[in-house]
Amino acid sequence: MCYAVMAHVTDRDVGHATDEAVTVTAVVTNLLANVQLAKQAIVNLASAVPMEADCACHHALQEAIITQRDAVPERARKELELLVGKYLA
Repeated sequence: MCYAVMAHVTDRDVGHATDEAVTVTAVVTNLLANVQLAKQAIVNLASAVPMEADCACHHALQEAIITQRDAVPERARKELELLVGKYLA
């Protein structure tokens, strides 16, 4: 699965000299606006990424699991099946 990082600012007072205090209302307002931006970004991205795309991130977990396969408990295998089952086989 392709992946990306998306970061959004909720307040801008860090490192800035200002007399105006940041309020919870301002932070929550920015947070809710960021949620809408993130939702729209995901919609835009989902329609832009080809379903048949194949890149390094599709196989990133293949070499990430360093535990010996026979040392992975059955319970962990079941819990992780959806995400890494093909790499634990």
